[in-house]
Amino acid sequence: MNIDTQFHLMIPEFIVLAAAIACLIADGMTHVPGDRSGRNDPRTLTLSLSMLGCIAAALWIPMMLWQGGSSTGSFAGTFVLDPFAMFFKVVVLVGATLSLLIADPWLRARGLSSGAP
Repeated sequence: MNIDTQFHLMIPEFIVLAAAIACLIADGMTHVPGDRSGRNDPRTLTLSLSMLGCIAAALWIPMMLWQGGSSTGSFAGTFVLDPFAMFFKVVVLVGATLSLLIADPWLRARGLSSGAP
């Protein structure tokens, strides 16, 4: 059984994964028990990291389209990358970025904390 593993097709997913791991590590390392407002609020850092990951992955997808543009697959056809999939990946990543932009002021206006209590 020949499984064709083309990990380069999954680079946008790996970028989002790396950003999520960086957010978790940054939130854990900057965690101060008690009040998480002012300088103790890691929300700006985690918001920046997550938005950077979404934007970087969304910008990587058109580069993949320009390089090949045709339908390719990996893992014996279980992961297929075609222009339709690339379009919806960009839609989801832009939606996630807009959700992050909307969520931060909403949380701050209501005085809700982000991350661990």
